[in-house]
Amino acid sequence: MSNPSMPWFRMYTDFLNDPKMISLAFEDQRHFVGILALKSDGMLEQDCDPELMDKIVAQRLWIDRGVIREVKKRLVNAGLIYEDWQPVAWNKRQKISDHDSTNAERQKRYRIRQKQEQERLKQEQENTNETQDTDFIEQNKTKEVSNDTITQRNALRNVTVTQLDKNRIDKNRRDKSNDALLITPPSCPIQEIVDLYHKHMPENPKVKILDNKRIRAITEKWNEAATSNNKPFGYQTVEDGLKAWEVFFEICNDSDFLTGKVAPGPGRTIPFIAELDFLVSDKGFKGCLENKYHRENV
Repeated sequence: MSNPSMPWFRMYTDFLNDPKMISLAFEDQRHFVGILALKSDGMLEQDCDPELMDKIVAQRLWIDRGVIREVKKRLVNAGLIYEDWQPVAWNKRQKISDHDSTNAERQKRYRIRQKQEQERLKQEQENTNETQDTDFIEQNKTKEVSNDTITQRNALRNVTVTQLDKNRIDKNRRDKSNDALLITPPSCPIQEIVDLYHKHMPENPKVKILDNKRIRAITEKWNEAATSNNKPFGYQTVEDGLKAWEVFFEICNDSDFLTGKVAPGPGRTIPFIAELDFLVSDKGFKGCLENKYHRENV
C-alpha cells in the first residue's frame, strides 16, 4: 500500500502511551517502527520463503541475522506483528485514501522494487567476491597455488555473506573478546508480575489499577533486574525472569516490616505495609536486595 509520490504512513500519538510499547525495550520499539516503514514501502509484500524474508528484514533494519528471529518473536509475543512480519491492524489504521486505489499500479511498482532489490543484492555479491579474490591474490602471490588453495578460493566465491554482515560479525567478535556484549532484557510480562505479587504476598494491598505509571515502574525494574548480579536476579528469558521475581516476593513476604507486622514507629498510628509500588521503587527494591527489611530475622 505504498505510493512512490507519497512514501509515508500514519503514526498515531497513542504510541507513547500504548502498554504494548511501554513493555518493550527501546531497541524493539525502534524495530517495530522500522517494520511499519518496510510495510509502507512495500518491502513486506514480496512473495518469498520465510527465511529469505527474515534476511531481508534483518538487512534493512541493520539487525544481525543471528538475532533477527528473537526480535520477531518478541514483537509477535507483544501482539504487534504476525509471524510473516505483517503489522497487526495495519489496514485498520492506514486509510485507503492515503494510497493509490489501483492494484495494477501497485503490482507494477512491486515488480520494479523486486527487480531493483535483486540487482542490488547481486551487485553486493559481486563486490564481495571481487574483494575476496583480490585479498586472496595478494596473500598468495609469492606462493605456489596448491590444490587446497584452489579449493579454498572456489569456496570463497560461493560465500553469501554481504560486506555489511561481515562488518557486523567482526564487530561482534571484537565485543565478545572484550566481554562487552550488551544484553537486551526480555519483554516484561507485566500482568504476570502483578499476579506473583498477589500470590506470594496475599495480605499486602492489592493492585486494582494498572495505569501507565505503574506499568512503566514495573517495566523499568524488570529491565534493571535482568542485568543485576544480586540473587535471585540476572536473567535472559521471560521464564527465568518470572522464577526470579517469584523468589523475590517470597523473600519479601518473610519480612515482618514489609507485611505490616511491626509496631508503628514514632508519629505513626498504623504499621507500615509495602505496596507493589514500594517494592519496585528504587528505595524499596534496593532495600530488599540489601536485606534492610529482614533485620528482625537476622
